[in-house]
Amino acid sequence: MKIPKNYIPGTNPYKSLPKKPIIESTKKISKKQEQINAEIMNSQEKILKLYMRRLQKKEQMMLQTFIVEGHKVGSKIFNNLPKTLKEIITIMNIESFKILLKNTKNPIKKLYIKFSSWTLNKLLKSIDNSSIKQDKKTSIKNTQKQKTKNK
Repeated sequence: MKIPKNYIPGTNPYKSLPKKPIIESTKKISKKQEQINAEIMNSQEKILKLYMRRLQKKEQMMLQTFIVEGHKVGSKIFNNLPKTLKEIITIMNIESFKILLKNTKNPIKKLYIKFSSWTLNKLLKSIDNSSIKQDKKTSIKNTQKQKTKNK
């Protein structure tokens, strides 16, 4: 048997090889699709510029690794992220769905995109509500602690 080109020493060369990244695919992309992708990238870059200033270095690194590795919303890794990063990622996805919705003509795809953006909006609201509830709980605990200290 022939050993594959991307063989990693110390591993079994005949086991399933890692998948190629999506970026390296050889499919030809139409000019319209390139324009849509460029528009999505521009909107996501704007959002990232807005929020990157507010994040600490550790959170910035977490966000970059999440984006580079191509994880999805709802995955285990997404659920383990801090709520600020969850908000940023969902906002970026909602913006990309808005651009896709604007540029698609297929009514079935439009329904799919609308449903996806609706679920992301619900997710964003639930993230916001959970943060508000946590803030209320911490403020209640703090007031109770102050009352016990005053007694």
